[in-house]
Amino acid sequence: MSSSDEYPHFSLQSSKPQDSPSRTRITLHGLTPTSHCGYCKKDEYSRVFGFVAKTLTTLDYQLLIDRGWRRSGVYIYRLDYSICCCPYYTIRCDTSLFKMTKHHKKAIKSIGKMVMGPNYIPLSTKNSNSIDHDDFSSHFYDLIEKYDSENCKDAENQLRVVIEPAAYSDEKFNLYSKYQKIVHKEKEEKTTPGSFNQFLCRNSLTRDKFPDSVGTINGIDSYGAHHMLYYLNNKLIAIGVIDILPYSISSVYFIYDPDYSKLSLGTYGALREIALVRKLSQSLPDLKYYQLGYYIHSCVKMAYKGQFKPSELLDPVQNKWVPFEDCVELMNEAPYFTTFLPHPVTNKILRRINIDDELQVCPSLDISNISPEEGEIIGKKEIYSTIGDFSVNFLRENNYDIFELVCMYYVSVGKDLYDRIDLVF
Repeated sequence: MSSSDEYPHFSLQSSKPQDSPSRTRITLHGLTPTSHCGYCKKDEYSRVFGFVAKTLTTLDYQLLIDRGWRRSGVYIYRLDYSICCCPYYTIRCDTSLFKMTKHHKKAIKSIGKMVMGPNYIPLSTKNSNSIDHDDFSSHFYDLIEKYDSENCKDAENQLRVVIEPAAYSDEKFNLYSKYQKIVHKEKEEKTTPGSFNQFLCRNSLTRDKFPDSVGTINGIDSYGAHHMLYYLNNKLIAIGVIDILPYSISSVYFIYDPDYSKLSLGTYGALREIALVRKLSQSLPDLKYYQLGYYIHSCVKMAYKGQFKPSELLDPVQNKWVPFEDCVELMNEAPYFTTFLPHPVTNKILRRINIDDELQVCPSLDISNISPEEGEIIGKKEIYSTIGDFSVNFLRENNYDIFELVCMYYVSVGKDLYDRIDLVF
């Protein structure tokens, strides 16, 4: 599926000159060595392909996500499908059709009891101050904001949610440090202001303003990286790191104070982010998806992502979205990356994937001017051996050449993005 098929209402052709700061500009890093897996704890069994984005437009990042890419700070990466112990599939939810589960409603109930105290009224009670239990979907946004301080005159505690551009502060770092150490058992030397800033604050996304006709919504006036801050009685208790993109909100990371773990803040935060998508879509109708990052079927901690229905998984070869329910049996049977759709050439479901499988579904790449000996490609893009000492050394040690590197980049981003993105060194 081409980008224009998925998003027919948005022009993919930039009218800006190539040296405009509003164009995506990247430095290619290539493959990382196989490394320890943070999920199954195996060593030497996964690797990623990536680049550093000097400038990344929100539209281009949207298109990259829809080809299986994610970002960590300014580093943009995609798994090497041929070498991966825990297959990660990109997952999203269509919020226009979203329906809450009992677990979701329970999380909202916990927040309500905490905020209202003895004045709490069960949501299922039918009166003028509550929302009918059967009416959750139609009143979703009102329900999510029901317990915000400005909406609760009789509240025992004050809940306030603020959305602001992603930026470092000591207050945010202190909460991040506490969360990482207690919840993820991270060593203190790894939890530093620098690591927090690099991971969850620093980014290269452009801050593209909303159309003038849209203006400001919930304090937001542009696409880009944001922090959603949750305050209880003026104490920061949670942070949602999100990217607001032309067609989705992408959930990057969620941090909460472990002292409030009984409140199910992670679930509540996801519901707030879905509600924000719904609110923005009233003025920006193309923005309707909630991107939950990667889904690993064998990881119990990620099971919750499949509960935001209706959800879809990205077929890793054809880059088409497939209903989650249609993928479950295939994931149960395949320990490695599997396709969810028959390969267009073999007409078979692939139980293991390599770059040749992806290359077969890509438009032809003109390689007539490639000169691996010189480490250079002539044409619209010029790639020199200065792509990074680490990458060049890694390629030499592992018998890769520049041609293979560029083929993997081309296949991974697709023709539309290959033509749009500028490589700089």
